[in-house]
Amino acid sequence: MGSFIWIILAVGAYGTLHSLLASRRAKTLAERWLGEPGKRFYRLFFSIQAGVTFLPVLAAVYFLPDASIYTLPPPWRQIALGLQGACTAGIALTLLQTGALAFLGLDAFRKPNQ
Repeated sequence: MGSFIWIILAVGAYGTLHSLLASRRAKTLAERWLGEPGKRFYRLFFSIQAGVTFLPVLAAVYFLPDASIYTLPPPWRQIALGLQGACTAGIALTLLQTGALAFLGLDAFRKPNQ
């Protein structure tokens, strides 16, 4: 069960950092410390750090699987799959509404300084 604890710790650390950096306070601090570039490129920084800091979570799941944590019996399995599908649709809708470049912060390179 030691692997389970490491995986939970990795997910918890990722979630905590992700939430802190997504806050308005973090964005305001970046703008205050870095000026216009801090404001303009924060989304790109956030996307990169989210991808990089999620790697330990993936590594923990890949290298530490010692047992199944749980198994969902029907109909809960279908309900969980439906919720996962709804979340995937929500992400796809977000990408369509904002555009992939804006979502990832890459549009900062296209826009003139504001």
